[in-house]
Order: sequence, then structure tokens, then C-alpha cells
Amino acid sequence: MYEFYDHFVAKHCAFGEYVHLMGDLIKSPEDVKHLINCDVIENFLVTDKNAFRMWDNLQSGIKYSRYSQPYHEMVKKINGQCKSTLHIVKPNFINFFVQGHGM
Repeated sequence: MYEFYDHFVAKHCAFGEYVHLMGDLIKSPEDVKHLINCDVIENFLVTDKNAFRMWDNLQSGIKYSRYSQPYHEMVKKINGQCKSTLHIVKPNFINFFVQGHGM
């Protein structure tokens, strides 16, 4: 996999950006456990610590700049969504007023 990635170092590489995104999400074995519990990732490496080490080693082996334009735009959108209260207010509004659970 590294050989394939290294061939595209100067170009946009979705694999590398995916690894960088996961590296931003996974900072500890507890992060791995949380992502597994949320069905975001699966762990076939027996322990959360092993899965954390795998992601950490994979990210450290990549030489690609994490700031390509598509990646930067994706991170900007995610951060904007997380900072917005709309993703919290809208479901509460729908649940309370539209579905009638608040009455």
C-alpha cells in the first residue's frame, strides 16, 4: 500500500487523505473504542490498543501533505457543522413540534 501511495505523492490521493482524517479522529485507544462502538470502524486486531497502533503507524508512514484543496474543504465543512448548533436544534425541533412528542 505504501508503494501505491508513494507513487502519487505530488498528486491528490484519497487514500492518504483518508488516513490523515482517521489520524485526526484517533488519538488514543479510547478513540478507537468509541469509533468501534459507533460502527464507524471494525477492529480485527484483537485489542483497541493494537488498532490504535496500526492507525498511528499507518499515518506516520505517509509523506503526503494533508492539506490538499479537497481535504481542506472537507475539514472546513466538518468543523463548520460541528460548531453550528443547527445539527442539535433541528432534530429537537422536529421531535418536539413536528412529531408531537413534546405535547
